Parts: sequence; structure tokens; C-alpha cells
Amino acid sequence: MRLITHDILDSTNAEGLRYLKESGTAALPVWIMCHEQTRGRGRRGRDWISQKGNLFCSGIYPLSSQPAIDAQKSFVASLAVYDVISAYVDEKLVSIKWPNDVLIKGAKVSGLLLERHQNGLVIGIGINLIHAPKIQDYLTGSVLEHIRPSNLD
Repeated sequence: MRLITHDILDSTNAEGLRYLKESGTAALPVWIMCHEQTRGRGRRGRDWISQKGNLFCSGIYPLSSQPAIDAQKSFVASLAVYDVISAYVDEKLVSIKWPNDVLIKGAKVSGLLLERHQNGLVIGIGINLIHAPKIQDYLTGSVLEHIRPSNLD
């Protein structure tokens, strides 16, 4: 599996879709990561505020033979993010809000976005590691504000 890193991208999912259009599926799976996004997005075209210090990445995978199987990968990705966050934050505080958010104490700290292309599936993951963007009518948080003291060493 390859990892492609960038300092700045419009969106790791947009880059993933461009990668699929240009390269097809020959070199999949691939992960794309950047330090800053200028036009990150979430479900229903919502903007994803992408501050430096947070995590922005997208995995690009071949499509399965059944779209329903690909849709289930959202659950797999959510569980993976849950597991990683729970390694640093008290697991009792961490939850998954179906279908694509991971919360700490009810505040969104991670979002996932799946996008199908004729050549593959892009699984975008954003995690508020350090910064919690202010979103009107939406409670947000960061992993850092809830990290267990034993994990700061």
C-alpha cells in the first residue's frame, strides 16, 4: 500500500477521485494525506473546516462486485477511527453516530465520507486532533481536549 502526502490540497477525497480518473485501479490501494485542506467537504456537500494540526486523509480501494458491500466500508472505517481514538481517550466517552461520525462526549471529532467512482471507492477521514472548528448548531470537539493524562508522556 502506498502513502502519498501533500502539504496542501483542496480535498483528499477530490485528490482521490482525480487519482482514480488518471491512474485507474492498477496501483490500489493507496492512501492520500495532507497537512491542510482548502476545500474539505463532508456529506451533502457540507464544508469540512480543515485546520492545520488535524488529520485529513483518504483511502482509495478497488470496488467490490456489490455496491452494498462497499457501503459497509463506512462502518469499518468508523470502527477503525473509534478504536484509534479509544486508545487515547477513555472509551466510555467515545461513540459512533451512524453512519459516519465519531463523537467524544457527544461532540463530533471525526467525520467520514465515502465516494464511489467507476474505478474505485474513496474513503475520506477527517479527525479533529488539535482543533475543534466552530459550526453553528453543531457541537464539535478535539481529541486533545479529552486525551488521558497517561497518554501525554
